[in-house]
Amino acid sequence: MAVSRCPRMDHLPHDVPSRRWIAAVVVACAVPLAVYCTAGGAAWCGRPFSGFYVAENRQLPSAGSFGWTGLQAGVPFHARVVTVDGTPVGTIEEIWARVEAVPIGTPLRYGFEKRGERVEIAVPTMRFGSRDYWETAGLFALQGWLALAAAAIVVFLQPTTRPSAVFFVAGVTFALFPLTATTLYRPLGTWVTALHFMTQAIFPATLVHLASTVPVERRWLAGRPGRVALLYVVAAALGAMSLAGFYGEPPDLRPPPVPDSAAAAAPEPPRPTAGGGWRPRRRLRRPDPAWRHSAGWHARARPGPRAAVRHRTGHCHSRGG
Repeated sequence: MAVSRCPRMDHLPHDVPSRRWIAAVVVACAVPLAVYCTAGGAAWCGRPFSGFYVAENRQLPSAGSFGWTGLQAGVPFHARVVTVDGTPVGTIEEIWARVEAVPIGTPLRYGFEKRGERVEIAVPTMRFGSRDYWETAGLFALQGWLALAAAAIVVFLQPTTRPSAVFFVAGVTFALFPLTATTLYRPLGTWVTALHFMTQAIFPATLVHLASTVPVERRWLAGRPGRVALLYVVAAALGAMSLAGFYGEPPDLRPPPVPDSAAAAAPEPPRPTAGGGWRPRRRLRRPDPAWRHSAGWHARARPGPRAAVRHRTGHCHSRGG
């Protein structure tokens, strides 16, 4: 009697050539973007530098090197540059134009605003060297190229399995996220910034999808494409919220507030006892070794190989052997 084999859940019904062509088109579109972002980040080398990173919305990200003049002067992270030498600035291009207009080492007084408070700090300009690049933006670029290469290799070697397809999506997303991050401080275009925030939000969703697919599909995901779509829709919505907060006036990249109902439903922490101390955990007493060879020990032992060994050991001791 012939037994029909069920199709494996981890294999996709599409043929191999079409899947490889789709992957090739995605990689062909991602490589020029990677080159564009990498070249834009490498263009910093040898140019005058403010001594700290400034994002496109004139905010200071928490990134940099301890040897930079801005970090040594104590610039406030997540603050916003509002003036340079007393002159108001509205775009990041105005800040870099002022930095490049003075000789290297000239102190500039920056006005920073954070949560309604303003402070002025003098920061000398410096030259952005190759070491500065590889310690910051260069690492992002290297990480992105390695992720893109890994995604392409896996999908071309094994194009028929679902885990390889999900790994390809996760790898491409993980490649675009750091590659586009190198252009936030000398923006190459608003669309690059939007792509960065979207890939940053979607990448965790791809990790959840990948963890639910490798080595086999989990029950909550198998045969339920709507749940996968909902996962990516929520991630895209978070990316859109981050993008709106980044370009907001003033910028706001804080996480969404927790509703009062969710805070009320959270479990309460343990309370101390009346004596003021915490109630210690009850310690279990180990049985007396002599009791192990009694009849009570054999009656309470669970059936199985270990119980059989204990039973035989008890008989051996009882017979003096």
